[in-house]
Amino acid sequence: MLGRMLLVVLVLLCSGLGCRSLPPGVNVEGTPSHIAPSDVRLLIDSTAWDADGNQRVIRQEIFDALLEMIDQAHSAIVLDLFLWNRMGSSDTDHRALSSELVDALLRRQLEKPELEIIALTDPINALYGQDLDPHLQRLRDAGIPVVLTDLRRLRDSHLLYAAPAHSTAWVFDRVPRITGYLSKPRLTNPVDPNAPRLSYEQVGRLLFFKANHRKLALVDHADATWTVLVTSFNPHDASSAHSNIALQLRGKVARDALESELHTIEWSARAIDDLSDRAEVAQAVLCVRSAARQGEATVPPASGVTAQWLTERAIRDKLIELCDGAPSDGIIRIGVFYLSERRVISAIRRAARRGVSVRMILDPNRSAFGRRKNGVPNRIVARELMNCARWRGLDLEVRWADTHGEQFHTKALCVADANGDGALLCGSANWTRRNLNNLNMEAVALIEGDRASMDRFCVYFDRAWSNSDGLIYTLPYFAYAENWWSGFWKGLLYRIGEYSGSSTF
Repeated sequence: MLGRMLLVVLVLLCSGLGCRSLPPGVNVEGTPSHIAPSDVRLLIDSTAWDADGNQRVIRQEIFDALLEMIDQAHSAIVLDLFLWNRMGSSDTDHRALSSELVDALLRRQLEKPELEIIALTDPINALYGQDLDPHLQRLRDAGIPVVLTDLRRLRDSHLLYAAPAHSTAWVFDRVPRITGYLSKPRLTNPVDPNAPRLSYEQVGRLLFFKANHRKLALVDHADATWTVLVTSFNPHDASSAHSNIALQLRGKVARDALESELHTIEWSARAIDDLSDRAEVAQAVLCVRSAARQGEATVPPASGVTAQWLTERAIRDKLIELCDGAPSDGIIRIGVFYLSERRVISAIRRAARRGVSVRMILDPNRSAFGRRKNGVPNRIVARELMNCARWRGLDLEVRWADTHGEQFHTKALCVADANGDGALLCGSANWTRRNLNNLNMEAVALIEGDRASMDRFCVYFDRAWSNSDGLIYTLPYFAYAENWWSGFWKGLLYRIGEYSGSSTF
């Protein structure tokens, strides 16, 4: 009897420690493929502060490019978007991104009824229950499959919560009276107090802190080529003023992304209770696969530009590889919303110790949809890096994005040599344990050898670094520098939250 009990405990702990095997389409490292320079497009959403006018200055490209892709789709559209709702927004301050995107899809469906559209999204858009956001429900009502990612297939990141939660859920599921009590809406929504109340069951799912955090769109064209847009952008109304970045790519890299997405849709659809809905998704995937089997012209190797698709832990490994391979006379430019993954931080420090110049623009982590934040983890990591630079005389510097309610939501790394050649990586992934260690789902693209994209990113980054056009994009490190005491206790929060998975980053 004791042996059986120990075995059950061991199984539950293994589940909590993330020992579950990964489903297909996760931890993908695509093969670098040659791509025509004309098939690479860097898109930037930037938000700056006009001190004279006391207002934001917003320049946006990503959402318009997404709408353009939808209008040009030939036979298929596949979307995988994390936040797709209007929670936490106000009509006066935010653009109605969620409804605009739904309107564009429905309009394109009317124009081209044979077009196959599949939308994959995170259960947060159903508040971890069964009722979709009203905008997404419009898609379902129009016959467009909307698939909620089956997060149970992902590994658990919240080590302190996962094992006891799994065990108590097993018990509660077998006691109807408890199940009925837990399923009734009783609690205020922590994301949006004005949203419908949540049940204990829904909050219990939220506290696993699991997510399909990918943000991408795929469409095909009449010439059988595919285009992918991979981005840090969410079609979420309350995120409409954020700074973001995206790469729009045509060619084999898009097919690599499509294969990963179709796998995810397939195993997520198996969790759908309604058999007719499940069959509808299976048929849609079959149609998309049929469209993807069409031939595609290859780009000759002489193009000199390569693109690579990366997801989850493969992203972390590539970040480390790029930092370790940066030339000593080169420069690393980093713009990221969250930085906390210890292996990546160590790689940045190693690069700086070899003489590489490192420039970092970080979000100060001071606000999220109207809620005040304490600066963890970025301010603690920045303090660590800046102290290291001062003690060792390294050419490493951090500046803060000057945010005013919005977020510096960019996630990008650019490594350039003395001639300006190098690599650019960007997409959905925050640089945290949860996002880079096969826990949450993430996707990025890596471009090497494309001088136009490199130059455009460097011009954008350097303008923000120096505030050279008269607007305020960034502030010096001391604007949010932590003193020794706040650095100590926030550092404890950061380390405990990072290793245990109890943090929200």
